[in-house]
Amino acid sequence: MGAVKSTSLSGISQTLLWTLHNRASKSRFGRIFFRDPAAEKLYLQVPYEYELYFGKPDVSHALWSHIFDRELRQWLKSHPSNQVIELGCGLETQYQRCGNGSVKWTCIDLPDVIALRRELLPESNRCRYLSADVKSGNWAHQLSTQQPVFISTQGLLMYFYPAEVKNLLSLIAAKFPNATILFDTIPPDFSKRTMNGYWKTKQYRVPPMPWGIARKNIEKTFWHWLPYANRGDVFPYTKVNHFVAKLLGFASKVPLIRNKLPYVVKVTVNSL
Repeated sequence: MGAVKSTSLSGISQTLLWTLHNRASKSRFGRIFFRDPAAEKLYLQVPYEYELYFGKPDVSHALWSHIFDRELRQWLKSHPSNQVIELGCGLETQYQRCGNGSVKWTCIDLPDVIALRRELLPESNRCRYLSADVKSGNWAHQLSTQQPVFISTQGLLMYFYPAEVKNLLSLIAAKFPNATILFDTIPPDFSKRTMNGYWKTKQYRVPPMPWGIARKNIEKTFWHWLPYANRGDVFPYTKVNHFVAKLLGFASKVPLIRNKLPYVVKVTVNSL
């Protein structure tokens, strides 16, 4: 394909190239804890001035994907043939890393993203694509089930307003009454920074992220939003053999710092 121009994707959609930049680079050259051959291939397929727009690659998105993979693989041990729904999939290659040959997988994103994904990562019998605005809820009506389902939302909810996050999670609980939902959060300070205009480089302004939440508020917020939740876990970016993860793990135990960190949250809903 031709080079992807900065104008061909915009706003939140453009972040798929940012995350690809970090994942593929660390997989290619870091190779300490995270391998993503499919992302490496995509990185070479999509000519783009990555460092001009996003700067030098960092470990953030590799850590994030590693934690999501770990939790999904654990769930698949008990539900090897059930359904995984990936909201805001971008060019994430989690199916390529975690697909077991029997899981049913659906990737959902905006039409321009799904069009690009279809060109670069063709669908298969086990991994299907759906063009939809996640906020609309139309996708949920098409896929609703009472069977156990894993719903993955990497790097998505921070781009919603709090009321939109609540509405989406409530919709999931209603349409998927036996769901495990995995998502990540950012702290309020970083949310405010993006809302005020955060330029990662001279060429790239990070899209506004309206929703940030402090560690101390995570559990009480989601128990209020999801009264049918019967289990919740909050993970700092730890359990990875990398100095950044170890530093974040230490910081997550320090009262004055822990509320200024990102986290991954897993909520299990059982409203049957």
